[in-house]
Amino acid sequence: MKRLSSNLLIAGVLAGMLGWQLRPTVESSPPEIRYHASPPAARTAPRAVLSWLRSEPTVSARWSAPEELTRALRSGSAADRDRAFNVLLPNLVAVDPALAGHLALAWEPGALRDELLRQFIRRWAATDIGGVITWVTSLLNETDRQNAALAATAQVAQDDPAGALELAQLLHTGLDDGSLEHLAQIWTEENPREAVDWIVHRPSDGLRDRLLARIAWTRAQREPAEAAGLVLDHMPPGDARDEALIGVVRQWAGRDPGPASAWVAQFPAGTLQTRALAALGAGRQLR
Repeated sequence: MKRLSSNLLIAGVLAGMLGWQLRPTVESSPPEIRYHASPPAARTAPRAVLSWLRSEPTVSARWSAPEELTRALRSGSAADRDRAFNVLLPNLVAVDPALAGHLALAWEPGALRDELLRQFIRRWAATDIGGVITWVTSLLNETDRQNAALAATAQVAQDDPAGALELAQLLHTGLDDGSLEHLAQIWTEENPREAVDWIVHRPSDGLRDRLLARIAWTRAQREPAEAAGLVLDHMPPGDARDEALIGVVRQWAGRDPGPASAWVAQFPAGTLQTRALAALGAGRQLR
């Protein structure tokens, strides 16, 4: 998946301009599903799907896919369910994502509907994140919008954590439940240099400072001195920075209490130093 960072702003504008084209018509009661009269342009379909399309003798036969998907999902068979999610749904998403989304939204409420929506979004996001952004921002139901946004973010995060973090901000999801901090932590554990470079070049705001604090906390488990410098050099003075420093001290004391104590000794006398000394004691107990 291509990096999203340079494209999300443009996508956000397009989402507002084009959202009416794909606005779902389903809210509380599932309407009749009407199928397209003709398939979309072949240039949008992956090679495997083109092969599938060419193997079908008629247009009407091709568009039996939604009915086949519905039958497989309702059959109660684990094998049919697996085929529905791993073969039939990807095929339908590739040739007509709007129809696949309409099918998901029209399904009766419940766990299967939630999974169908999640799988649909993840399949689509893997190939057309711009289309997903437009579709998600057009949803009227807030629960559906949040679930779809979370699924899109999770898919993007597999290959592009920075893009996933920016996508989450664009779609206003995961901002207050700790999920973005968790994503930043996983990214830092897997690729610390990339995560640190990204965060220090972000404009300073509340979310950026929260993510920086989590990245520093994660780095403190392996490189506490680096983590301490990250907080001091890139976070403005205030409660958020103090909390981040305490987190670094606690991690540092558990790893190497001597240097951690020497660093805390340089703090000016006051509340922060008192808290840091307490964190030193707590960190030593964790060793």
